[in-house]
Amino acid sequence: MTTANLPIPLPELWAAMLATYGHRWAGAYGQNPDGVAAATWATGLAGLTSQQIAAGLRACLTHGDGWPPTLPEFRALCLGIPTLAAVRAELLRSDAERSPFTRFVWGLIDGHRYRQANADVAERMLRDAYELAREERLRGTPLPEAPVP
Repeated sequence: MTTANLPIPLPELWAAMLATYGHRWAGAYGQNPDGVAAATWATGLAGLTSQQIAAGLRACLTHGDGWPPTLPEFRALCLGIPTLAAVRAELLRSDAERSPFTRFVWGLIDGHRYRQANADVAERMLRDAYELAREERLRGTPLPEAPVP
């Protein structure tokens, strides 16, 4: 896999990750953007825009975890996929405008069954819908448009 399909040069991405995570990045993926790890990252990030990769890098700075993300975790950050906890919190707030990803998750749930379910069943429904939405988004499924006011 060449890095020609990436919107930013792999050496720049590698340098940013090394600057952010230091020896933890180097230990996991190597100091230099070559070899199997770099080729795998190039393949996994192909198709993303430079804005999406920049969003992923910004998310790494605010993520609060001192460990580098795995490739699927970084791709999710690039695509703006929030955590399950963030989606759950957003659904619990009645005054919140739903983010596109949360609307995507909610669209996969039978709202009537969800509201009637006990806490354990409702949690399973939310978790299943979240996982399905996450997988679809990672495959490139677009997020729903904002509702018209």
